[in-house]
Amino acid sequence: PQPWSLVSIGQADCDDPCLNRLYWQRQIISSLGRDQSLVTGIWLILGDKDLGARLLDHKRHLQFWRVNSELLQVKFLPITGRNLNDDYYLIDAQGHWVIRFPAVHNPQEALKLKKDLLQLLRVNRIWQRYG
Repeated sequence: PQPWSLVSIGQADCDDPCLNRLYWQRQIISSLGRDQSLVTGIWLILGDKDLGARLLDHKRHLQFWRVNSELLQVKFLPITGRNLNDDYYLIDAQGHWVIRFPAVHNPQEALKLKKDLLQLLRVNRIWQRYG
């Protein structure tokens, strides 16, 4: 089956909070065990600045795509008072935005997001089999 995508958004000159989001994004996907092949990590890069050297380790584990920020504002509709880069976005295998997760900052939040992801993947498997 086609993988789902766990997407995060940030500026090319990724600051410490941005690096933290990418770190937890990688950790969540790798913690899915046998299901990690069902989720691709994607970082949507805003702006045309060069990527910093601090991002090289993440580039081996996540796909990096440069995008137009105006298009993202339409596609992901940020919650009032929040920025696009404050959340993770789950995209299903057909390219539909499914759910927004608050960015993870600690192991407890990562575990909750992992459990939610595993439940969605399980339901998706059932749907593909019987739907």
